[in-house]
Formats: sequence, structure tokens, C-alpha cells
Amino acid sequence: MKTIKQLSVWVIILILGMGCHTGCPDDEKIGDISLSAKSLAFFPYHGNQVLYFQDNTGNEIRFSSKEGGVQTGKDRVSVYKICTEIKYDGQSTYKYFESETKTLSLFSENPDFSMNFGIYTNTLRPEKELFYDKLIFDIMGTGQIGRGEIITDIRFSEAYEDSEFHIDSPVELLDAITLNGVTYNDVYATEDFDNARVYYNKTQGIVGFTTHDSKTYNLDRIEDIP
Repeated sequence: MKTIKQLSVWVIILILGMGCHTGCPDDEKIGDISLSAKSLAFFPYHGNQVLYFQDNTGNEIRFSSKEGGVQTGKDRVSVYKICTEIKYDGQSTYKYFESETKTLSLFSENPDFSMNFGIYTNTLRPEKELFYDKLIFDIMGTGQIGRGEIITDIRFSEAYEDSEFHIDSPVELLDAITLNGVTYNDVYATEDFDNARVYYNKTQGIVGFTTHDSKTYNLDRIEDIP
């Protein structure tokens, strides 16, 4: 019996030492993070705009927003764990930074495509204030045309491995690409997926894409909606 009692005491001490509780306090905000100027340079869209593209036969398609254009929002970057509840599927609470986000969704008709953009702040490792910003963009049609992720700003000086960023959709940086006779410089290209790719640069955003049926679309112009 004495051995069982001693074991029980040690189990209790171990649980307390792990910072676990039957009920945790709320998440705690400890700071704010705005997107850096370096990152915002990768997101050329503003307000409410219409994007016009042409295909390789000269037909024009129009992308517009159903939500009023660029949306600025807030997100949480959880950094320090406060505790975890002792129960099945117990919840954890964190000290977090409130971060700025920008998102945009655009849609075309005939043919039906959607373009989606988002730029966010993340932290590289748990329990570390190693912040970086990431841009995600994609085009969807009948299935995915292409998706890319770009690290837009690394806000720390600590050593790191590229694999720590967990990039699921890598991109290739091209010096230039010519689409339907128009050349665009310094372009990020998504992976080739059955001949479909998306092309993005900092100053214009998505400048073109190719589809599974061998059509090529290039950016013709962007117009602001008053």
C-alpha cells in the first residue's frame, strides 16, 4: 500500500510539473503585429479592383470581388502555452500576438475561375517569438489550377532551416516569362500540374496562368472601382 501511495504522489507531482489543469484560464494577448512593409510589397492589390485577362485566342475574362475587394483582418499567433486541461481532448490556452492579415477573393464567369490571396504572420517554432510573413495564392477552376506560397519577410536573425517554414506549395522564381506575347519579369511560378501553372510577381500580383486544356491567360489590365 505504501508503494501505491508513493506512486500516486509522484503522479500528482508530475502532472503539476507539466502545467496541466482541470480548467485553464483564457488565452492572453501579449502584443500586436502588423504586416511589414517588405511583405506588403508582395501584395499589390488594394481597395476594390477588377482584373482583366486575355486568353491565347484574344477572348477577355473579368475577375471581380463579391466582398468589396481587399479585406483587412486580425488573426492570432499563439506563442507560449499557458496550460492544457486534464481531460479527453482537453483544450490548451496560449499567450498570443494579434496579427494583421490581408485577403482577397476574385471570381470570373464563363469560364468560371476563382483567385484567392492571403498574407499572414506565423512563428517558426513553439515558445519562440520568431515571426515571419507568408503569402498564399491560388487559382481554382475545374479542380486546382495552381497554388503557391512565398515567404515574404523573415523578422528574426536566429539560424533556421528552410524546411522549418513548412511550405506545402513551393514556387520557382523565373527571371522572365512571356505569355501571349507579353513579357513579365521576376515571376514566381507554381509547380507544373498537368500543364497548369500560375504566375505571380510583386508589382502586379497574378500576371497569368495556364490550364489543363492548354489555354494561356495573361493579365491585360487592372481597374479600380470608385
